[in-house]
Amino acid sequence: MSTVIHNAYRLHPNVDLFAFRRELLGLESAMVRKAYQKALENAIRDWDWAVSRGEAASLRGSLVKEFKHQTEDDQNPMRHTSAVVIQNPVRGELYIMCYGALQGEQQMVLALPSVAEEFNYWNNTDGPEDMTPEEWADRKQAWDEALDRPYDSVSLQGLTISLLSPIQWHLNLKDCMDVFGELVQPSMEHRAENVAQQQYATDAQGDLQGQEGFMAFIRPYTDWRIAPEKVPNRETYLVAARKVITAQPSIEDELV
Repeated sequence: MSTVIHNAYRLHPNVDLFAFRRELLGLESAMVRKAYQKALENAIRDWDWAVSRGEAASLRGSLVKEFKHQTEDDQNPMRHTSAVVIQNPVRGELYIMCYGALQGEQQMVLALPSVAEEFNYWNNTDGPEDMTPEEWADRKQAWDEALDRPYDSVSLQGLTISLLSPIQWHLNLKDCMDVFGELVQPSMEHRAENVAQQQYATDAQGDLQGQEGFMAFIRPYTDWRIAPEKVPNRETYLVAARKVITAQPSIEDELV
């Protein structure tokens, strides 16, 4: 049976679980701020593209809605963040598996005092190069000992520490910045780069039917970022985008 365990860590021996819970809760502000930062960047990107196409007026009302959606949507991982603590009764060790906003925050989790090391495991491909086959087999054995009921979900085999679900989300940019501090707005050059890339991709895509069309859809974006020498008139696109960005009204007024 295929086994894939990601976003998993081993805790130090004799960890106080209540102290570990407090460590996790200490990450809350940083994760929420990161979510708002991402929502702000997405809203600015959409705003800039709408302005470049002369559609800003029709977007005014939807910007607030979109900003709220990105930060309040029930499907947002920020609303379902938890860590499941699993005991290995054979070795007397504790492991955790992270969900929601903690996924992908490896460095943040590894920096917690209670966390000893990353403890992932999979058997659908080769193990990591920095572990011997014997070490990888021992890792498998450790998880087999901890998850001894393979047909039950992980949450039914451990203790779940929930984060962020009760948080009161703020509905506009001003309140968000008052609570979490000044968010970093993308630079004017970064914003112009996004608009220029989108305009170039729109001009270059052509027919999107079938696999060949799908690749034609993706290629302009990858060329712009990875192989700029393949983009004809790249500087012309950038010059036009810079004019759009510098001439437009402030987005903050739209989000407050």
